[in-house]
Amino acid sequence: MNIATKIKPTLLLLLCLIGVTEQSFATEFEGFVEPWQRVDAAVPESGVISLIAVAEGEQIEKDKLLLRLDSQVLDASLKIAQARTKFSGEKQSAQSLYQMRDHRYKKLKILKASGHARVDELAKAKAERAIAFANITIAKDNEIINKLEVERIQAQIEQRGIRSPFDGVVTRIHKELAETVSGTQTVVMTLAQLNPLKLVIHIPTLEAVKLKENDVLQINLPEQKQRINANVDFVSPVTDADSGTVRVKLRIENKDNLLRSGIRAIVNLPQQQRKKTGPAKTKKTP
Repeated sequence: MNIATKIKPTLLLLLCLIGVTEQSFATEFEGFVEPWQRVDAAVPESGVISLIAVAEGEQIEKDKLLLRLDSQVLDASLKIAQARTKFSGEKQSAQSLYQMRDHRYKKLKILKASGHARVDELAKAKAERAIAFANITIAKDNEIINKLEVERIQAQIEQRGIRSPFDGVVTRIHKELAETVSGTQTVVMTLAQLNPLKLVIHIPTLEAVKLKENDVLQINLPEQKQRINANVDFVSPVTDADSGTVRVKLRIENKDNLLRSGIRAIVNLPQQQRKKTGPAKTKKTP
C-alpha cells in the first residue's frame, strides 16, 4: 500500500469530523430582556422639590409632569409680566399725540400754501408728527416684548419641572418632597419604557449575516414558561474582533406589560436561517 492510499482514509475521517463539528454549532443564544429605554431623569437647575406628581411603579404617559421644583419667585414675575401685556395706556397716549401733531401739521401745510405760515413752523410740525408716529411704533414694540417676557418666564418655570419622555413606568424615585437638589448632576427619578422591550444577543458572524431587519425570531422565556416572537431591530455592521460575534438587538412587543424586564431569554434561530453544514461531501475513490 502506497502513502497516498494510507492518507485518503485519514483525510475522509477528518472531513467527517469537521462536518459533525459544524453541524453541532449552537443555534440557541441567551440574553436578558431589558426595557427599550431606561432614563435617569434630572432637573436642569438647583432648587427645592415642591411637587412629586407620581409614585414608584406608576404607569405614565409621554409628557406627563413627574416632578417640579419650587418656583414662587418666577410665578410672581410671571403675574407682573402678564399684567404688562394688558396695559394699553402707552399706545393710546402715543396715538392721541400723533393725531394731534398730524392735525397741526396738516393745518400749517394749508396755511403755508396761502402764505400764512412760515417754512420753519411747517418743518417743526412735520418733525413733531414723525416723532409722535415713532412713539406709536415703540409702544407696539413694547407690547411684543412684554408678550415675549411672559413666554420666557413660562419657559423658566417649565424648566424647573421634568416630564416623561415616553410612555412607561416609574421604577424608582430617588428624592423626597421638600428635598434640595443641585441640578443636572442629581438623579431624581428613574423611568423605564416597557413597551416594547429589547433583547440583545451576540451571535457568530455566519449566523448574523443571514439576519435582516424585521426578521421574526422565536424566543423562549423559561421563567415565565412562554414562547413568543420578536423582530430583529438592528444587526451590527461590525464583528467584535475579540469574540468573533455580532451584536443583534431584538424588539419584543409588550402591549399589556405582561412580560417582565430582566428575565432570561433563549433565542432560537429559524430553520431557514440556521442551515447546518453537515458532513463534508467526498468523492469515491476508484
